[in-house]
Amino acid sequence: MNLRELERGDHRAVAELIELYDREQWRRPYPTGEWKDEYLDGWLGFVGEDGGRIVAVALGSLDPHGTGGVHLVYVREELRRRGLAKQLLALLVARFRELGASWVTLNVDTTNEAALAIWRRLGFVEDSLHLNTPLDRLAERLEPRDAAPSYASIHVQSDDERSIERAAIITGSVVASAASSVPAPRPASTTTSVLFLPNMSPRRPAMGVATDAARR
Repeated sequence: MNLRELERGDHRAVAELIELYDREQWRRPYPTGEWKDEYLDGWLGFVGEDGGRIVAVALGSLDPHGTGGVHLVYVREELRRRGLAKQLLALLVARFRELGASWVTLNVDTTNEAALAIWRRLGFVEDSLHLNTPLDRLAERLEPRDAAPSYASIHVQSDDERSIERAAIITGSVVASAASSVPAPRPASTTTSVLFLPNMSPRRPAMGVATDAARR
């Protein structure tokens, strides 16, 4: 087995390994997209050759902050469990060090449990979460919509109209909005109802209070 640095003439063979990886491991809800050889421009890489045929690859690059990023480590299925992936990764990490990197990052799909176990054994830990959603769904949820009204109701049983009015004003300044309204009292009732809607912002509205003293 010959291990060496990636060369431009290797791009097509490496693209075939990437396609194999995608068929084996890609479980994301969106498509992989068409591979283009120029994606490798500026990347670092090492390959494993067996009889002149490229059968393994480790790819990475440095980000603008000088952090090494591992993009792919892949070995053809029939040649796995021989330490080839670890050897290629070691070459890539050594190159990161030569270029001044002190940290290494990578992305791994949560569905790839075998890879997760390997990377964790090598000392990698989670520090972020990659999220996705269909564009149309996101655009729909970002469209402006009229907010549905919200309701808050306070019921007080008392003939002390002055105290009820003061309490309603204080409460309204916290939970009501400029669109708040108060319904008329029900006749012959000892219950005072104060209704606020919608509860959009904590500002003091111009509001009133409906009271209905007990009639005796």
